[in-house]
Amino acid sequence: MQTRDKIKIKNSFDSILRADYLSLDKLTELDNLSEYYLDFFNSISSILQKQDNYVSGRRGTGKTSALLKGYYECLKSIKNNSEYLDNKILPIYIDLGNCGDIFDKDNFELFEIHFVRQIIDSLRRQLESI
Repeated sequence: MQTRDKIKIKNSFDSILRADYLSLDKLTELDNLSEYYLDFFNSISSILQKQDNYVSGRRGTGKTSALLKGYYECLKSIKNNSEYLDNKILPIYIDLGNCGDIFDKDNFELFEIHFVRQIIDSLRRQLESI
């Protein structure tokens, strides 16, 4: 096996192990996730439906992977490359794990301001990556 192939395999396994470490700004990482993601339970179609969703599960069961796959399908829909979507959708992905300032107990009245700031930042990054 050639070194280049070994590096591709290692990178794939690294991204499988921790999808929450993938960068939303690096479309190649999202493309790798999309290539190896197996949707046994039709989770992606469920996530991409127009109704509200609630995703829950034990740690390590693929919640973040499914959400990132759905996010990437929305990005692909903008260029009409999605396998799931006919309409163009601009996704907003906010990792609440990185938003500690939103939940500051002393400044809860600023919640809306912080949340809107996260939405704007997410949109800015996503528009730059397109």
